[in-house]
Amino acid sequence: MHRRCTLALLLALALAAALAADGPVNCGDKAARPSPAWVKNAVIYEVFTRSFSAEGSFREVEKALPRLKELGVTVVWLMPIHRTGALNRKGHLGSPYATQDYYSIDPMYGAAADLKSLVRAAHGLGMRVVVDIVANHTGWDCVMMDKNPAYYTRKDGQIIAPVPDWTDVADLDYDNPELRAYMTEMLKYWVRDFDIDGYRCDVANMIPLDFWENARVELEKIKPELLMLAEGDWPQDHLKAFDLTYSWRFYEAMIDAVNRGRDAAWLRQVFEDEQAMFPKGALIMRFNDNHDKYRAVHLFGDEAALMTAALTATIPGVPMLYNGQEVGDPVPSNDPALFEKYDILWYNNVGRMKRFQDFYAGLLALRRGSRALREGSIAFLDAGPTVFAFQRKAEGEAVVVLANLTNRKLSAAVPVAAGEEYRQVFPAGGTKAVKAGAPVELGPFEFVVFGK
Repeated sequence: MHRRCTLALLLALALAAALAADGPVNCGDKAARPSPAWVKNAVIYEVFTRSFSAEGSFREVEKALPRLKELGVTVVWLMPIHRTGALNRKGHLGSPYATQDYYSIDPMYGAAADLKSLVRAAHGLGMRVVVDIVANHTGWDCVMMDKNPAYYTRKDGQIIAPVPDWTDVADLDYDNPELRAYMTEMLKYWVRDFDIDGYRCDVANMIPLDFWENARVELEKIKPELLMLAEGDWPQDHLKAFDLTYSWRFYEAMIDAVNRGRDAAWLRQVFEDEQAMFPKGALIMRFNDNHDKYRAVHLFGDEAALMTAALTATIPGVPMLYNGQEVGDPVPSNDPALFEKYDILWYNNVGRMKRFQDFYAGLLALRRGSRALREGSIAFLDAGPTVFAFQRKAEGEAVVVLANLTNRKLSAAVPVAAGEEYRQVFPAGGTKAVKAGAPVELGPFEFVVFGK
């Protein structure tokens, strides 16, 4: 969506979502829909094409694919690719979430041939491409506004915005079966004609769930193993429609821990509550940075940004990186970055950039080589009130993860069985060890993974 920056906006979104459906439903006694193996093992990279390069084009994204693959990325998520509405736009360029034509490509990004070339290149590298679809609302000058005005929600005879603050977009009315048919055919078009591998669905919970469920049935007739990612955190989304939802609860809990002094027990409680509410086998997308929030390095600071990013790659779920996160890009990713052109500062500080790159490359390589971290069970460990500690196991492999949630040095006693010893495996080259009765010294916001 446009942004998640204020409490007022969060409350407005919650209200709008409540009007669209019944709200989150506890589905802990149910099973999630099965997802392809490539989704379960995915590392997602969100690209804002406009700011990804000075040129702001698909061609530049395509050039970066080998680097992203080497980093460990398996799925490229393109933020909205369509022409942006001009009427009532915010800023000079407008939000890409104000669609002017669902069958168009923003000429700033390139032509149809450029998008097809990007998708082919990604597939050639064994990567997938998903596209951000904004199905809840359009720009005020969308081509549908004149041709199909009945597609829009009205109040007192006037078309309205979905949320008062979103003055640059107009709300679509999913009570209209003709709109549903139009949007379903549009979703099929991009999968069929451009061979994309699925969708990230903007504010998915503001649209009736049965629309997504029916659309998925139609899309799977074209591409059976596609990815559907909902920008929401409703458990029932996992039953039929979506493979992935957002981990908003755990994201906010990390902010609570780093910036508000909440302890490890709080993080654990939020995670366990989420696990209890979601269907068995549900996949959750983990992140500490995205286009709706401040950049992680601003929100957390450099050290805690790396620590929280590491948590997203080691707790159960599917990790996501956002547009230059891997070099510690310091440009804010909230207003007005969606409405202007703020390029990633790829070479802001070469030494700092290399440190971030090495950290992410090592972290994702560790995850890629560890079945325990990708799909193993999790058991939390008591290593003190401010150390988030857990063990993950799968088929004879076990790892122990420690994260210092504070900006001060501390000593952690990790409860492992007598005779067990774990040696540091990440960051590489470290000499820390975990064994019964021996404390582990952790620096401010330090994150360490141990293996046998």
